Amino acid sequence: MSNLNVDGLKMKLAIAQINCVLGDLEGNSAKILHYMERAKSQGAQLLLTPELSLCGYPPEDLLLRDGFYKTCAEALSVLAGNIRELRWWWVIRMSKMVNATTRPRCCAMAK
Repeated sequence: MSNLNVDGLKMKLAIAQINCVLGDLEGNSAKILHYMERAKSQGAQLLLTPELSLCGYPPEDLLLRDGFYKTCAEALSVLAGNIRELRWWWVIRMSKMVNATTRPRCCAMAK
């Protein structure tokens, strides 16, 4: 847990070092939600998770499977719904990815 103070704006941050399982979207979502609840109970306003926490790292061949992005987007929507119940977090998600070599564009879903 760390306090961030930028230009007089204060925010308490939490960092979750999560050991995500490759392809286990439901299990990884549960871990993320658990750490969010834990961080909130300790007064954090923002939780940072590792890159590709939802799908696991490295996704490699999963990126080439038909429907993988759709499945991830659906899992993220479920996670976002659960997070909304906590009433305090924003969820950052990729909006579109053309292929495995392009970088995703990100957008924020309101809390």
